[in-house]
Amino acid sequence: MRITLDSALQDRVKAAWILLEDVHHREDPGFREAVAAACDEIQGRWSGSLPSEIPALAPARELYRAVGMEPTRHRPSSEALMRRVLQGKGLYRLDPVVDTGNLFSLTRSLPLGLYDRDRIVGDVALRLGEEGESFAGIRKGPVNVGGRLCLADDEGAFGSPTSDSHRCRIREDSCRVLTLLYAPLTFESERLRREAGELAASFVRWNGARVEREGWLGSEA
Repeated sequence: MRITLDSALQDRVKAAWILLEDVHHREDPGFREAVAAACDEIQGRWSGSLPSEIPALAPARELYRAVGMEPTRHRPSSEALMRRVLQGKGLYRLDPVVDTGNLFSLTRSLPLGLYDRDRIVGDVALRLGEEGESFAGIRKGPVNVGGRLCLADDEGAFGSPTSDSHRCRIREDSCRVLTLLYAPLTFESERLRREAGELAASFVRWNGARVEREGWLGSEA
């Protein structure tokens, strides 16, 4: 599997990707305690603040604006998670693998995608969606990615920094996973590498994953 960034986005986007193997879906006994601690910290620090007043959310918003997306209309998944926690709703409890990704995205304030590698067809490209392009969302109708940042394979778009697809979603038997961390071009390359390392370590810790391969997309990434 090749993972590439479209040339039209080289001066606007960075990303880190990781291929994981042997991912299990048994919840670690300490995971909920980690979630509770993260939610308590965020509520204690940012309760009553608007998203525009939270510095940690700025990179994801910058990413959206760099590709012509308005973050107040199409919220980065990381911002949506923080808004939910600040509303006192806590973090979603979906699947232990998905929950690991959500916890990382919440605490690092960067959007990420999680995909079942066995549902991806061919190579993967991070690009802008074509006019009228969409994919079936998870527990929702079609997600329009026309002119918006998306991940696509030989069958078309299957993910974005806002929403992932039903086709490539993580299932309870998904053991081979692609995860991708989105960032704007101005995001410091060394920091992105550190964040990617921490993301990989999270899946190793909480889901017993083995890192097969990793890489970076974008200028100087």
